[in-house]
Amino acid sequence: MTLLEALLLHHARWCCAFGGNSFNQNNTAGKANLGPHGISGLQFTTNQMDVIDTAVSKPSALFGRVSYHANSLQCTNSDGSTCLPRTGTTITVCSGSQSLGTNAIASGAAASTVTITCTGLLATDNIMLDFNGSPLAVTGYVPSSSGMLTILKWPTANTINVSVVNNTASSITPGAITLNYRVVR
Repeated sequence: MTLLEALLLHHARWCCAFGGNSFNQNNTAGKANLGPHGISGLQFTTNQMDVIDTAVSKPSALFGRVSYHANSLQCTNSDGSTCLPRTGTTITVCSGSQSLGTNAIASGAAASTVTITCTGLLATDNIMLDFNGSPLAVTGYVPSSSGMLTILKWPTANTINVSVVNNTASSITPGAITLNYRVVR
């Protein structure tokens, strides 16, 4: 069990048992019986919390530390390893589906931008955007020697922006199509 998991379990047990908040600086919560030694104390400083194991077999051993320095949360297990998600792990910021418009798009023009609310989206995030079914029989998205529509996407704060662009020599009235989207970080 990592420090973060142990700390969250300890917090949940304290809140459930006493109806309080275990992160209160006045708390001297009882042993949570986690792992071979458990957690029996939390020590606080200005921006740091140490999780202490005061079991007789391992008195006053540091189980781990959670701290906040220079706008960065740090969580360290007793062996020095991090208890925050490892590189390669992601969280989903938002996901869903969105229909695109079916009004005619003139040659060399773009349809009105479709906006999708995605709370927490940053302008630096990457958007995954795919058709929710085959586009191969949908007008405007069928491969053709005269060209087909192009879908552009970009993030702004809390918003996914999608625009359909016509790079062909003539106007196209696209068929109905729906996109699935997902933003992960």
